[in-house]
Formats: sequence, structure tokens, C-alpha cells
Amino acid sequence: MLDRLEKRGLVTRLPRPGDRRAVQIELTATGRATADLVTAAMAQIEREAFAGLPADSVESGRAVLRALAGAG
Repeated sequence: MLDRLEKRGLVTRLPRPGDRRAVQIELTATGRATADLVTAAMAQIEREAFAGLPADSVESGRAVLRALAGAG
């Protein structure tokens, strides 16, 4: 996966200071811009999916998802 992201110019691998065995992965400017676009698109999808639901129901659903994500 990292190889594909790197080939697309979304991430770069850098030597990790103090540990020659490790590699540090960082988003490139293109990677950051892509992440921003994806985040905005996901926010729009969420707004559309939850449109018309009461705010407390939406928050309850989010709380359940956070709990499930933390349980892994």
C-alpha cells in the first residue's frame, strides 16, 4: 500500500533520525491536499446521510461508533 501511495506522490519515506532501521512516512503536499478533499467529501456524505435525523440521535450513533472503534 505504501508503495502505491508513494508512486502517486501522496507520501514520502524519510530516514528516521536516531534509528537507521526505521523509516518515517509523511504526507506530501499532494497527499495533504488529497486528504483534505477526502475529509470534505466524507463530511458532505455524513451531512446528507444524517439529514432529517434529530441531533441527539446522530450524536448517539457517533458515540456508538467511537466505542466500537475503541474496542478493537
